[in-house]
Amino acid sequence: MEFERVTRLSVPEEIIENVKEKIISGELKPGDHLPAETKLAEMFGVGRGTVREAMKVMFYLGLIDRNNSRNTFITETAREKAIMRSFLDRFEGHRDAMEMIELRKILEPEAAAIAAERQEDHIIEKLEKEYKIMQENLDDLEKFIDADGRFHQHIFGGTGNSLIIELMQSVNMALKKEQSIVLHGSRTIKPKSLSFHKNLLNAIKTGDSKQSRKIMLEHILDIEAEMYDMYKKRA
Repeated sequence: MEFERVTRLSVPEEIIENVKEKIISGELKPGDHLPAETKLAEMFGVGRGTVREAMKVMFYLGLIDRNNSRNTFITETAREKAIMRSFLDRFEGHRDAMEMIELRKILEPEAAAIAAERQEDHIIEKLEKEYKIMQENLDDLEKFIDADGRFHQHIFGGTGNSLIIELMQSVNMALKKEQSIVLHGSRTIKPKSLSFHKNLLNAIKTGDSKQSRKIMLEHILDIEAEMYDMYKKRA
């Protein structure tokens, strides 16, 4: 097996991408051992510290593991995780923001409806807290964005569905980036966003699933319209 030498600045990320591609293609299979760090460093043309950093991330992603002999090997689920990681990585660029919005249109209105049906007190308390932070930080964009993201995550938490929660936690960084793009690029969206969140909070508090679904969809459609306007201006 051979690995290509890396030359870009984000070297650990390129090492990860290199290994991930070999896992997806089947060149690296479950149980296959990776060379020692010194050998990998030589093959990639980088220092051992860089390889070690990349390995830590791959352990975290579940692509590799170690046995009692400290040999590094490809995990049984590595291919599925690598494919899923590639899917999620596609949301990293601005070009894929519209695809993220499509995903949100499918999932979030139903998540809001389920959260309203369940009407969990601890979820409502969290939503109220984040709404208050948004309300108090209209002039602090970063705090506003953070609270906005947490508000939506709490709605997913309100579904009580572990698969939905896990999926949205996986795309959380991409979701936050999309929110940041819109909020930085539009002068009018913050007051509208605050209004949508207030109406959503009230609908969930009163257990109105139909209204929660409707408001969430309107909120995402408004974000979509803002995105289109931004892209038109850049064209």
